[in-house]
Amino acid sequence: MSNESWLASLQHVAVSELWCVPATHNSGCVAPRTCSTRLPWCWAQTQRHRITEQLSMGVRLLDIRVAHGPDGNLFISHTFLSDTTLVDALADIASFVRQHPTEFVIVSLRNDFKRQNASREAVDAAVRKHADVLTKAPVDFRNKVGDFAGKIVVVTDNFLTAQETVGSWVLGYASIWRCSSTKEALKKAETHVTSGANRRIAGTFLAGVALDGHFPPRMPSSTHAALTRAVMAKLENEWVSALTPRLGVLMLDFADEDTCNKLVRWSVERSPAPRASVDLESSEAPG
Repeated sequence: MSNESWLASLQHVAVSELWCVPATHNSGCVAPRTCSTRLPWCWAQTQRHRITEQLSMGVRLLDIRVAHGPDGNLFISHTFLSDTTLVDALADIASFVRQHPTEFVIVSLRNDFKRQNASREAVDAAVRKHADVLTKAPVDFRNKVGDFAGKIVVVTDNFLTAQETVGSWVLGYASIWRCSSTKEALKKAETHVTSGANRRIAGTFLAGVALDGHFPPRMPSSTHAALTRAVMAKLENEWVSALTPRLGVLMLDFADEDTCNKLVRWSVERSPAPRASVDLESSEAPG
């Protein structure tokens, strides 16, 4: 099974019943737009892999925040502008789903909370360039994976107010970025994951946990290396067997191939099996 097409065997499953949907937080924030912001970018960076690489690793939900740059273009932003425009990011996502017609990609789009200068009109214009592969919210994620195959699902709830978009359509979304230590963050994640809150459906989608942010004075990259290892060890040794029926969305900073491999494998193994069809004619009693 290739992570690039891991949904191919799950076309019959409702999206809301997938055991896990790997996601990334501030998905496009890999490198700064200018050299002058390289130092503060050490705290703004949230990913090492570009969006295309994330999708190839199995990520199927992207958290993208945008802001206008001095040239008028929309850039992916996390307080500081990244080197990736929204137009380029959407082109990469659209190319991926065209090349992998069994897959969908959910894109949560909103203003960068620090800047809040992106216009809805400019975002809509960028999105419309890919109308042939576009499904706009509101959508019902209780529909099957196959209903969204080959599509980008764009969610722009609360765009103009820059609220937590994912939080508005994912029940019990737990973020650890206000925690003061890795230990506290792990405990919060464990309580949320094992409480059952992450397994309830709210309106259209699953609850989730975001392994986001950092704990001063350490930078995000060092924080999340330790936190992700700790969470994945807990999942592998304790939580996976206890989670029935699902984990939900797991949103990662600094997503890596090994973590995505495990989440994809567990999701394929633990998502509902196809229901056997019944041939009524053959099942009738003879005579």
